[in-house]
Amino acid sequence: GEYDVYTTSSDIIDEIGKDIFFEITHPPELQYTYRVRPTSNFGGIF
Repeated sequence: GEYDVYTTSSDIIDEIGKDIFFEITHPPELQYTYRVRPTSNFGGIF
């Protein structure tokens, strides 16, 4: 499709404390480093 998702390695994923950071490098329109904060009382463990 227009925005296929590919993973290359775990080098683009980093954990700092409880936060998880990941970087999208392609396509350029979505290029950004994103931060994910896990919740403590929402949903299940995955």
